[in-house]
Amino acid sequence: MSARKIAVLTLAALTVMALLVGCGGKATTPAGETPAAQATTAQQAPAQPTPVPPTATPAPTQAVSAPTETPQAVEDVSKVPWLKSYRMRMTIETSGEAYADQQSSKLEMVGEFVKEPPAVRYIITGATPEDSMEMIQIGNQSWIKMGNSWMQSSQETAPNFDEQFMIFHPEQLTAGWETATKIGKEKVNGIDTTHYRFDKPTFLQFMLDEETRAKYENLDVAQIDIYLADEGYIVKMVTHMAGKGVEESKPDLAGELKSTFEVYDLNAPIEITAPEVPSVTEGLGFTIPEPAGAKQAWAQEGMVMYNVSGMTLAEAVEFYKKGFTDQGLKYIEDSSTTTDTFATLEFQGEKAKVSVMISPDQNTGTLTAMFTIEKSE
Repeated sequence: MSARKIAVLTLAALTVMALLVGCGGKATTPAGETPAAQATTAQQAPAQPTPVPPTATPAPTQAVSAPTETPQAVEDVSKVPWLKSYRMRMTIETSGEAYADQQSSKLEMVGEFVKEPPAVRYIITGATPEDSMEMIQIGNQSWIKMGNSWMQSSQETAPNFDEQFMIFHPEQLTAGWETATKIGKEKVNGIDTTHYRFDKPTFLQFMLDEETRAKYENLDVAQIDIYLADEGYIVKMVTHMAGKGVEESKPDLAGELKSTFEVYDLNAPIEITAPEVPSVTEGLGFTIPEPAGAKQAWAQEGMVMYNVSGMTLAEAVEFYKKGFTDQGLKYIEDSSTTTDTFATLEFQGEKAKVSVMISPDQNTGTLTAMFTIEKSE
């Protein structure tokens, strides 16, 4: 699957996520609402999201018909007043000659969201560990896992519950409802919904530009199915494309692509916890010296970076020389360099070698200090 195609389908999904229809009254808390669990920063490995398979779509309970009235666009699911937590799932599946050379025919992303304290977690699963990743943000601290390693970093702001998946304004799709076909009432993920179908002309309007739309005009199948909760938020959306040209880089080959987006576990007790990330110097007999104006920017196995304020480059060099040598490490002068614009320092300990690179940030006036720890064999 091309990166462009994934982007197109993802943008389509995000667009429809922004669309909700008003029901004429204020949304109320559903019966049996369970309070959302609080996010915690306890240092423990995160549990995997509770697997909840998508609900099979039952046969419609009403005959197919045009909508009796055009739904009015309001806000997305995260704006529902009583919502405190939820999960989402998005999958992209491919098949056919156009995708024969792919390693994987399925890509899945699962998201978890907690409103207070603000926390979010995404898991993207591909064919191999190299194609998979996990991201957690709790407050202004975030962690990304690629392969078997976690990288920790600091963010300027906490995740905004009200802005998850908000890219387009809801009114951009208002006109699309006029061409939708009302399939009927269906229960999806335990939620009562109305199923609407958008045909090929409406589907094509979701494309990014005229050139992109022209590429998909000859598809055999191009439709979007939306399952709208009675309270007015999108529960599920399925995008289906099939025929020659579905993969734009191989216009003469036929293929099929299906993208599914859904929300579930509304107000379930979701706990998002920080992963266990060991200190980069754990067990080595020393720590990274931290001046008063230092703030950790990110860290991963064997590497850590700080932003340092209130110090000149020369002052930082002397601080780290003293800080490491006071802990018993030897300063390797022949491997160290200091100029007016940067400094590289090297220290040798009993169990590891430490390389330090310090450079000024011209935009902020602070220093960036990056430490690489190489354990002795």
